[in-house]
Amino acid sequence: MLEQPGIAANQQAVGPPPAPARPGRWAALDGIRGIAIVLVVLVHSGNSLWPRARPWLCRGGPLGVHLFFVLSGFLITTVLLDEADRRGGIDLRDFAGRRARRLVPALLVLAGALIVLAVLRPRLPLRLAASSAVYMLSFTSNWEINGHPLPLVRRAFGPAGMTTEVLHTWSLAIEVQFYAMWAAALWFAVRRGWSLRRIATLTAAVVAGIVAARIVAYERDTDWLRLYFSTWSRLDVPLIGALAALAVRAGWLSRRARELTVAGALGLAAFVAVAFLTTWSLPALPLGLYAGLALCGALAVAAVVVSPGTTFARGLGWRPLVLLGTISYSLYLWHYPIFWTIERRDPAWPGPVRMLVGIGLALAASAASYLLVERRFMHRSGSRRRSGPRPALVVPDAPQP
Repeated sequence: MLEQPGIAANQQAVGPPPAPARPGRWAALDGIRGIAIVLVVLVHSGNSLWPRARPWLCRGGPLGVHLFFVLSGFLITTVLLDEADRRGGIDLRDFAGRRARRLVPALLVLAGALIVLAVLRPRLPLRLAASSAVYMLSFTSNWEINGHPLPLVRRAFGPAGMTTEVLHTWSLAIEVQFYAMWAAALWFAVRRGWSLRRIATLTAAVVAGIVAARIVAYERDTDWLRLYFSTWSRLDVPLIGALAALAVRAGWLSRRARELTVAGALGLAAFVAVAFLTTWSLPALPLGLYAGLALCGALAVAAVVVSPGTTFARGLGWRPLVLLGTISYSLYLWHYPIFWTIERRDPAWPGPVRMLVGIGLALAASAASYLLVERRFMHRSGSRRRSGPRPALVVPDAPQP
């Protein structure tokens, strides 16, 4: 859900080879994003549109969200550290503005559609639609789902909660909460002049702590859905993506580019296989497999950035997959309410027909949202340029001349 920056070349005279030059976009990363949204759409198709196909239609498809988290961690880290090099620091207010312009317009359209639907359809109370819109736009959907609603929303709307059509925005809430925490952490690290090695070491320690805490919580019979929707228990995944970005930026992976490509291809294949062969509630996931799959995704992301000319990277740049990745944010927002509406109306169509109609409507709505809403705001960076020297405040650990 991020526009893709490039990676600044390592600013060092001796040490690992420099990171790849910065392209406008990495098509292969859009391809990985396309795979992620396909997994999500397939599992929701089986749930809502073609129930008989549910046993074989990607029961572990929610792992597509997992892949989105890895990509977000990688790209956010790259964006912020590139900014530190260009400007001599990280502007948190400007970063928040860019994220808002990227995410909020399409979300506002969805919230508006929900309100209109409530006005036109009495079975959806307007109070419930309004409450849902507030949770969506405040990026706290996962808190409401987990039984921790915002007091101000509860006082304004009562125990309205969220309507099913937009429950899927829980993952967007976690991503935005990660953006805020990680941006603040990197701002602090840049201000303190920490090296990439120190940032990576501390990040790895936090990841290990989250994994251990999740295992302990699950073994103590904490409800799995509570862990699934909790912010703290899912942050290890974008942080693993952030670790991949730090490793690429520092050049730690460049000398093993061939091995990295093999590992990335195998990792992505394993990720997709687990999504198709298992279910989203597999007990092994909270017991460590989540972190393992995040590592698989991070290896794939790093591989196509370090070696963009490989067969693996070119394959992920297959145009239909890239197009799906390009509209993946809008497709994620719109497919679930469309599928749920079809399920609720339960037309007497064969399952394959329901699936074709549902996916077709979702693709049409997503393309319209991307072209008419997202693109209008995507390139309005509004960045405030700074004058003066632009020191590299975060530099790789490497032998110095």
